[in-house]
Amino acid sequence: MEIQLQAFENGGVHPDYATVFRMILLLERLQIVHKVNLKRSCSYYELSYPGKDYDHVVCVDCGKVQFLNWPSPVAETERRLAEELGFTEVQHSLEFFGRCPECSEAFNSGVSVPGPAEPQVQL
Repeated sequence: MEIQLQAFENGGVHPDYATVFRMILLLERLQIVHKVNLKRSCSYYELSYPGKDYDHVVCVDCGKVQFLNWPSPVAETERRLAEELGFTEVQHSLEFFGRCPECSEAFNSGVSVPGPAEPQVQL
């Protein structure tokens, strides 16, 4: 839906759902994008950069997504998978789930927080 809206706003075209779906599958197969698990009813993708970790923390209340831009402890496991088991092109995507500071404050003060709508990705 978001891709269709952006295509319309930027180019005046409104591709149908099947076209967008086929393109996402092609981009995933070409390893240009990868799927991110945000525990939502629909799929989310982000661009792939070789050798880069894709770790996130997701607020279970508001849906805010924070990209973790520090070395992952899983990198050592990737190295061992390659060296000891012979795997190549090993990658990972790691998502943590918790309550963000704003939602924690609201929760602790008894304020109702609406459930996650669209994730708010922060890079």
